[in-house]
Amino acid sequence: MQVGDKQLSKLKQALFSEYDGFADNRITDFDKGHIFIVDDRGPGDVGAEKNLLLPHFCLIFADLTADGSVKVSLHRNVPLGKAVIEWIARHNAWYDKAYPYTTLEFTISNNGQLALNELADAFRAIVAPNASPYSVPNYRYMCPRTATSLERLKGVLDEAWKP
Repeated sequence: MQVGDKQLSKLKQALFSEYDGFADNRITDFDKGHIFIVDDRGPGDVGAEKNLLLPHFCLIFADLTADGSVKVSLHRNVPLGKAVIEWIARHNAWYDKAYPYTTLEFTISNNGQLALNELADAFRAIVAPNASPYSVPNYRYMCPRTATSLERLKGVLDEAWKP
């Protein structure tokens, strides 16, 4: 089932506006771009050599597909805990655990945005005060940041997919 051009354009415009353009800022033709950086990286996340400080950062991308769904990809340092493993199984997501280059990929369709909040909650559960000790010290920073980025993406999708 193909999504109408108007609905697809509305979704692309919402992502473009919220995230200040496409992941590849060299793309100037709006019709050609479809990948967005949706993590919360900022100037403080870049070192003196203009590279991201990756040990405490999880990269998140949203790829708008032709059928109107969004493929979400988390790369490098994807936090992993019991609740995240359960979420991966429930949502048939793809996970590669080659630390530190871990990858988590899944697709969100209209009316499926709640899965983003569920994953955000699973990340926060890793570092919750009553949680089991976690083995990666940087989870203290990564989990809340990654969760907040996923919740922001959910908000954008909710707004774009309003009837």
